[in-house]
Amino acid sequence: MGGKLLKIADWFKKIGAIIVNNKKKSIIIGVIAAVAIVGVVTAGVLLGGGNSENGSRGLKYTKHDGYYSVSIGKCKDEDIIIPAEHRKLPVKVVDDFSNSLTVRSIVIPDSVTEIEARAFEGCKYLESITLSKNLRKIPRNAFTDCEKLKTITLPNGILSIGDMDVDVGFTAMSGAFRNTSINDIILPESLQIIGDGTFSNCKELKSIIIPNNVWYIGTQAFGGCTGLEDITFSENVTYIENDAFQSCTSLKSIIIPKNVTHIGISAFYGCKNLKEVTIPQSVTYLAPTAFEKCSSISMMNIFMSCTHSSMEFLRGLRSRCCSILYFMLDSKQTKY
Repeated sequence: MGGKLLKIADWFKKIGAIIVNNKKKSIIIGVIAAVAIVGVVTAGVLLGGGNSENGSRGLKYTKHDGYYSVSIGKCKDEDIIIPAEHRKLPVKVVDDFSNSLTVRSIVIPDSVTEIEARAFEGCKYLESITLSKNLRKIPRNAFTDCEKLKTITLPNGILSIGDMDVDVGFTAMSGAFRNTSINDIILPESLQIIGDGTFSNCKELKSIIIPNNVWYIGTQAFGGCTGLEDITFSENVTYIENDAFQSCTSLKSIIIPKNVTHIGISAFYGCKNLKEVTIPQSVTYLAPTAFEKCSSISMMNIFMSCTHSSMEFLRGLRSRCCSILYFMLDSKQTKY
């Protein structure tokens, strides 16, 4: 690159010399133009070879087959802009920005189709992020421990957040938005899976609307969301995993949607202010401990058939909930 700059400078010197023969004052124009060109080329070098469009300085690019991935590298910017292109190839993958203590905001272009797991984990001062419209998944731990992240807009097209069936012992630690300060989030209609630990320990989250295409709510998906007061379920939810809403201590009532078949172990464990629950006939498995330590329940409407799991659940109710409960088994009301 240095040789090219010298050639450009020599070229302008020759032009300047030619102009001098005609009009001496034009020397100034030649010199100014040469300086301007050198400045532009030098800026291009600093931004990564002159082909990155509007990208932050110091980002690290890794070349793959026909595209680049990008990581934080030596970038110290508070407001990071990831370019759509680098060296005339698209930037498609966001890799490692984890544990940055400088980044405050980040813009991810629509060229990006994938964010790696743990990409922004531990970015404690990250407050704002603009996501690519072409993402299909938010991976596990993508924004874990981004303590100042309060709002985020998920583009329509996202199919899943986090993973399903994470190894026991790591579920709570795997959440895509675990330990953030998110208090308001709109889940896109395209979403199908809310994976294990997704919003665990998001204590500022007040309400959530589960979109119509969601069928799976993973283990500890909302575990420890102590500020969660209201859940609106999609009618298409079929699976509520173990500990999904464990210790959501601000919940007061829930209506399980009519297509749910499975309510896992300790799904609502420790929801101590939960007072009223409705469980539909579609449920074929109701874990005996699903509502353990829910000490304020005074009304429970159960429309389940008399299966082994439902009877096991009923036998344990007196010790796990309060004493006044009502049930409907096969549409026949029974007082327990």
